[in-house]
Amino acid sequence: MDTYRTLGSLVNSLVDDNKFPWERRLFTRWNTIVGSLSSHMCCEKVERGIVYAGVYDYCLMHELFYLRPNIVASIKKACPDADICDIRFRLIAADSVIHKKKKTIQKEIAHLVKPFEMPILNQQEQHALNAITDVELQGYMKIFFARCMSH
Repeated sequence: MDTYRTLGSLVNSLVDDNKFPWERRLFTRWNTIVGSLSSHMCCEKVERGIVYAGVYDYCLMHELFYLRPNIVASIKKACPDADICDIRFRLIAADSVIHKKKKTIQKEIAHLVKPFEMPILNQQEQHALNAITDVELQGYMKIFFARCMSH
């Protein structure tokens, strides 16, 4: 019996991840390597044996400085062939990027939704809309819903 598989799972089954350079494995396994810290930082680049990580919170950057040896050890454990000597952190403003994106979407919605009123959502519809984490997609879904309800 044939089973249906996604294209991604098919490609992953055909390609051996260990044959790729360790830098690629580092980026693809970042969330596993750093665990719960992945929600507070991202791997930006690797250069001359140094991993550069972007951190979203200044206070956490200070704490991460003291965790550097542990993080480097985790990287070496996940990618044994990695030639890592250090990890450096820099502050990146994830919140401001999301805020700017939200304002842009709100302006687009206001401009596009003017010909018709935004319908009142019931609790289930509002919950479904709030479950969408991508701000841009959420904005377009609001526009789509408003257009559907106006016709």
